[in-house]
Amino acid sequence: MPPQQALSKWWCLAVLLLGTLPAFSQTYTITGNVYDQDAGEPLGYANISLLNAADSSLITGGITFDDGTFSLDARQGTYLVRAGFVGYLSQIKGPITVDGSQPTIDIGRLSLASDAEVLDEVVVETKRSQTEMSLDKRVFNV
Repeated sequence: MPPQQALSKWWCLAVLLLGTLPAFSQTYTITGNVYDQDAGEPLGYANISLLNAADSSLITGGITFDDGTFSLDARQGTYLVRAGFVGYLSQIKGPITVDGSQPTIDIGRLSLASDAEVLDEVVVETKRSQTEMSLDKRVFNV
């Protein structure tokens, strides 16, 4: 067999093997919605975090779209999903197992409760200076 033929066979074999690598690192999609618990309206731009279920380390994250929906890519494993927004209590949903049986896992609705604290009124007081000096005059405030 000529060396060029042997090289082309090895080249074809290498291309076929490299073409199968994406199948071993296949990613799946976790989707859901984030809503305001009191108003029932979707929360756009809320923070979404995908956490490892074993140690709560951050795997990936993102934000919700205007309509409160989100989509996260994940490999096979067990995860937690945390949703948070300024002025709301964070909510964690899970454990969610990605086992490869379905390409998209919908975790449903995450409702965030308001974390508002009512503060007392604020009173701002100031005292005006009794005298003001300018270059050519002095003003007395009574």
